Amino acid sequence: MDTSETYIKMNVGLWEDWGYSIGDYVVFRDVGRYDKPVKVHLIRHVNNAGVIFLVGGHEFASYTKDQLYPLPRQDQLQEMYYTEAISERYQTSRERHLVLMMERFTGSDHAVYTTNPYADQFTSMEQLWLAFVMKEKYNKVWTSEEWCSYQRKEM
Repeated sequence: MDTSETYIKMNVGLWEDWGYSIGDYVVFRDVGRYDKPVKVHLIRHVNNAGVIFLVGGHEFASYTKDQLYPLPRQDQLQEMYYTEAISERYQTSRERHLVLMMERFTGSDHAVYTTNPYADQFTSMEQLWLAFVMKEKYNKVWTSEEWCSYQRKEM
């Protein structure tokens, strides 16, 4: 699981309606607390008070979802992308679809043998998958500082 400062920065503010579950990773919204992602161990729904999360390793504390930012794992990012519409569109297995996805993302029919300056900036599979999901689903690209609308070059 990528817990780097870059990956945290890439996720801040993206998932306002995230459906939290046990095993998710989160960072605190408090200024200066993005450095220590924590795994969610317990979730309780409290009447009229929203969702309370008890997170941490040995010590537990309560937080509302408004106090946290989620950090999606690679499998969660893949599920965001794998929808029935995409499966039907390509009519292929997930394994073959992964190859097609990487070829499209890197702009090559031989993705393994070429480099792409945009894709090369990502240092983990979570960063790469997040960039792919953001480009495919939301038409956004990462500038190393923020997400911006993607403009296709006309040929």
